[in-house]
Amino acid sequence: MVKNLVWAVFLLLFVLGGAVVFDRIRGPAPVTTRIVLTGTEGAEVTGTYVADGQEIPIHQVLPAEITISAKRLSFLVRSADPSENLFAKVFINEQHKVSGGATGAQITVRGTTMFSSVQVYLEAFAGGPGA
Repeated sequence: MVKNLVWAVFLLLFVLGGAVVFDRIRGPAPVTTRIVLTGTEGAEVTGTYVADGQEIPIHQVLPAEITISAKRLSFLVRSADPSENLFAKVFINEQHKVSGGATGAQITVRGTTMFSSVQVYLEAFAGGPGA
């Protein structure tokens, strides 16, 4: 009887241990990033994002919204014309993380998400970079 109980506990620990190892190998759950872009209506924004190793070009007309779900993500979005207004709000898993922009500026939104760690940067340059 005790021997059967020991084997049952051993089997249970083995199954639980396997589940933990599988979860670690599988990695983190995907993170949903939503970028809401507003500004001069009809203005073009360009950029790229790399989601789980796949690079995707971005070409949108304002107002625009970009939603990306990935385990690993980096992105860059900027106005095509530095004289246009551009404002951005960035949400990670529907939680507002950062927002900003400027009138008559070039704005760059850069971000990285990996293993549930999220870093988002928003840079605005009055009149474009170097002005």
